[in-house]
Amino acid sequence: MMRRRLGTRSFFIVVVTLVLVAKPSASFGGSNLQSCRLFVPDGQRIAHYQLLAPQLSYGGSFLAYETLRGDRREIHISSTANWKRHEVRVGKSIFRSRESFESELDWFPSLDLQEWFIFVTGEKNNFDVYLGNASNPKTTYPVVNWRSNDHQPVFSPNGKDLAFISTKGRSEGTDLYVILDIDGKLMNPASAAPEPVRLTRSANGVLYPAWSPDGAFLSYTSEEAEDGVLNDGINVIQFGKIRGTLVPGRDASGSIQPIRASGAKISKRFLHLDEVAASWSPDSRYLAFYYSEHTTARRSGRRDPNEKVKHQIGILRVKRFENDVVFSSIDNFSLDAQVLDPNVDSFLRGPVWSRNFSAMLVVKDSPADDNPVLVISVPSGSASAFHETKLNRDIALGPGIQGSDVVIFSAHDRQTTSIYRCVLR
Repeated sequence: MMRRRLGTRSFFIVVVTLVLVAKPSASFGGSNLQSCRLFVPDGQRIAHYQLLAPQLSYGGSFLAYETLRGDRREIHISSTANWKRHEVRVGKSIFRSRESFESELDWFPSLDLQEWFIFVTGEKNNFDVYLGNASNPKTTYPVVNWRSNDHQPVFSPNGKDLAFISTKGRSEGTDLYVILDIDGKLMNPASAAPEPVRLTRSANGVLYPAWSPDGAFLSYTSEEAEDGVLNDGINVIQFGKIRGTLVPGRDASGSIQPIRASGAKISKRFLHLDEVAASWSPDSRYLAFYYSEHTTARRSGRRDPNEKVKHQIGILRVKRFENDVVFSSIDNFSLDAQVLDPNVDSFLRGPVWSRNFSAMLVVKDSPADDNPVLVISVPSGSASAFHETKLNRDIALGPGIQGSDVVIFSAHDRQTTSIYRCVLR
């Protein structure tokens, strides 16, 4: 169990209200996917391999995606102007074992510097964080290369800082770190990156760091004991308040008190629920996440193998005031939302917010091998299901066009995986 350290009184209130997405209906009068087409041309896509995690650069000039070849993940980047493709590699012989990969790419959030990206490379028990440039694919630059698993890097919205997790100094599990002023390395890539700052000292580990779009908050998933029950939940660091106190290379975990934004202390209805993988709305006023129920006790990180996973979507509403931090939740908490076949595990992929935060996109694993893309209305919870392609997988937003959102996702088609482009209107 992580001990919560008492710090100074906060300077603004954060009120968090839980809203659960209702069971989907057939359709609704809001946003929907339209004008869908094959994005990567037939002659330019990689055949006979799964294509995963497609991501467009900030201005849409580059498309990155991963291939899964046996136990290896590899990153490929294409120019969307001519579809010229290259594989992202570190050195000439990075793949020395079967359990190795290059993965977890995040584009730099700037139109002028959209060719830069961060990614993870390495082998089992030794993953490192590197910087790459889509316009200069033969050169990569180390950012974090400790003798540990360093991964899940994500740029802050203004590109100034980089959050990631690492197993450094732990026998198991991970902690959250941040590198301040990482944008300086883009100006001089061969220079050493600033030393990371440790933000947590978790008992059971952390996952899925995510920035609020205004940069005020940095959230992550953490397993903690809640009324004697081990649950995953969403923790939030008020990063905008503490950034000025952080010193490169120092351990700041002792002076940071994370906010448990979900969990039994907020509402007893959270007991025996895992809340994971936070996704912030574009205006930073809402925080979506997956949740699933576990009715039996479990050891750290281990669920009863006989208990099925039932992913559902929850939303936290965030309001800011002064002088304190307050959490509250609404009364209605429906556990039957998004439930699938009770005899199999049911997972969701996403959620991804539309830019006007009127809808969320998720992919629902389906026992019928359909895997529809759900367009969920916020806050009504009604949803429409997009079925035009089979076995939909990872989904992401591209640059907005004339008030609409470009949506890209991978889907299984004609014995291979393709990447599609739609418009969310």
